[in-house]
Amino acid sequence: MQDDSEVIAVIAAAVAALGHSAEDIAYVRRLPEAGWTQNARIEAISVRKECF
Repeated sequence: MQDDSEVIAVIAAAVAALGHSAEDIAYVRRLPEAGWTQNARIEAISVRKECF
């Protein structure tokens, strides 16, 4: 199992920077890598459509 404590600390810091507390985080879980890939592809297609 991978230690995600640093990632969780960064997420908590980002939430705090937005004016919330760490208690506002209900759940943190790792998404499958394919999710990030799919989102990147969708964004690339959207940007490409805006350019033409």
